[in-house]
Parts: sequence; C-alpha cells; structure tokens
Amino acid sequence: KWNLRDMMRHKSRMFMSLLGVIGCMVILVGATGMKDTATEFVDSYYDGAMNYKTCIYLDASPSVSNEDRLSIVETYGEDFSATVPVEIGEKAVGLTIWSLPNDRMRFLSLKGGYVDLPQRGALVCTRLAEEFHLEKGDVVKISPFGKSEVYELTVVGVARALSESFMISTEYATELGVEFTPDTVYSDRSASEIVVTSAVKNIRTKAEIVDSFDSFMAVMNEMIVLFIVAGVILGVIVLYNLGSMGYTERYLEMATLKVVGFNNKKIAALLIGQTMLMTVVGVVLGFPLGVLVLKWLTAALASEYEMAVCLGPMTYLVSILVTAGVSFVVSLLVARKNKKIDMVAALKAPE
Repeated sequence: KWNLRDMMRHKSRMFMSLLGVIGCMVILVGATGMKDTATEFVDSYYDGAMNYKTCIYLDASPSVSNEDRLSIVETYGEDFSATVPVEIGEKAVGLTIWSLPNDRMRFLSLKGGYVDLPQRGALVCTRLAEEFHLEKGDVVKISPFGKSEVYELTVVGVARALSESFMISTEYATELGVEFTPDTVYSDRSASEIVVTSAVKNIRTKAEIVDSFDSFMAVMNEMIVLFIVAGVILGVIVLYNLGSMGYTERYLEMATLKVVGFNNKKIAALLIGQTMLMTVVGVVLGFPLGVLVLKWLTAALASEYEMAVCLGPMTYLVSILVTAGVSFVVSLLVARKNKKIDMVAALKAPE
C-alpha cells in the first residue's frame, strides 16, 4: 500500500521510471532480435535455398554465341537463370527467368519455408509487392527496358528475393514471348572441375558468396553489442537517478518507518519491490514496442535482403533477464542508502 500510494503521489517519477525500463527493453529486443533475424536468413537462404556448389556467370557480350552459353548450361547441370531488365510504371526492375530441373535454387516464403516456382504465373519480391500493392491473382504490366513491348504477368505468390524482381519459369517466358539468354548457371560441381571457356565470365563458389555476407554480419554484430550496452546504460542512468530522487523525497517517511519498528531489510524490500513492480509493467509494454523497432532496424539496415523478422526464445529470455537484472541491481544500490538514515535529524527537519 505504501508503494502504491507513493507511486500515485509522484506520477511524474513513476512514468519516467517506466520510460527507462521500456527504453531498455525496446533496445534489447531490437538488438537481440536483429541477431535472430539475420541468423534465420542465413539458415534459410544460404543453407536451404542455395543448393549448389558453384555459380557460373556467363559472358553476355555479342561476341559469345548463344550456343556456347547453352553448351555450358548442358555441361554443368541445366539449372540456370536469365535476367531481363524491365519497367513497371517508371521503375526499373528485373524479370528473372528460371530453369530449375534439379532445384538448385529455392524461393523463400514470407511465412517461413519455401514457395515453388510456378510453371505459369509470376512470383514477385516483397518490396515490389508492398510498393505496388500486388497480391495473388493480380495482373501486372511490364515492358522490356527501352522497348515498346508490354507483357502481362499474373501474380501467383510473393517471395523474398535479394533484388527487386519478378520471377518466372522459362515455360512462362516462352508463352509470353519474352526473349532471354542464360546468364548464370548453378552447378553441383566444384570450381576446379569447371573448364573456363570464352562463354564463362566468372566463377564463384557458394562458400565465397556466404563469406561476402559474413562481413555484413560482422558489422551487424558490432552494432548489436553497441545497442545492448546503450540499453543497459540507459536503464542504469535513468533508474538510478530517479531512484535517488525518490529516496530523497521519501527520506522522512522511511525515517518514520524506522521509528515504528521497520528494520533496514524491510525498508529495502519496499524500495526494491516498487522498482520491480514498475519493471514488470515496463517489460510488458516494452516488448511489443521492441518488435516495432526490430522491424524498423531490419528495413533500415538490411532492406535489400528482405529478411523476415524472427524472435527466438533467447531473445525473450535475454531481454527480460537483462532488464530485470539492471532494475534489481540499481534498486539494490538505492535501497542500501536507507542504512544511513538519521531518524532524529529527519524527524526534526520539518520543525
């Protein structure tokens, strides 16, 4: 009752304390959730969607015949893609045409798992689906860049992609009359087994592609650590300062409690209990706000990867335990001050 009465009497201090806890929780959820989100992307895309050993990039120059490119496709596995630059409205995007008889590439679903490439119809990446409000069953008109032809694509699904593009099968491209030339071959052979000819522009192994993402992850991990440290510092500064202020405001009341028989442990329990009560409320309010911050961080730091927001059990546990731990330690430091209360001086002060 004493704690509730004090909270109602000092609403501004109570709300500032709540904001400190909420701020700490929001930062921790956003930071640790970003780690979970990136890990889910690596597991889903690099370990699950990329089912090849080597990417063979073909030379698109006129000096290389289409027969030479098709020869590379037939020799090293038959799975290939071709990208045609197109326009939707005034926006330049890609139309990626896929032939995947061996399923060496898969397409990430928005809700987890994978979505099949349709024989007829198109998959659209998340960014274009959101920008142009595209849903399953919609028909979208695209034009090859710099040409007058218009193709009508029927959207049959949305997939996460690394580039702003529509994805269709070679059969659907042929039906629409889209001209294309293979530009990338996906092979299950190692790089040492591939013979470089005039049609081959470059070769990259899956390991090299994954390594390029690791550098991004290293930077992200450093930012995550900084966010966590910032969250802890925020919680400590706000809660300690407000706790000290509350201690000063309640100095006379605590002196009175000592006079009527409350020992230091009981008074400390009252002070800690009030802080932990506000911590519980702050955690409950801060978690959904942290999810919103996580979505913003994902969009701001890694929009080109179209990561799906993911929160693992450790994110819940770490965020709650760190926030509660900071609150408990700070309240314990403040509560220890009650040992120094001078009952006589405090009770004489109003006179």
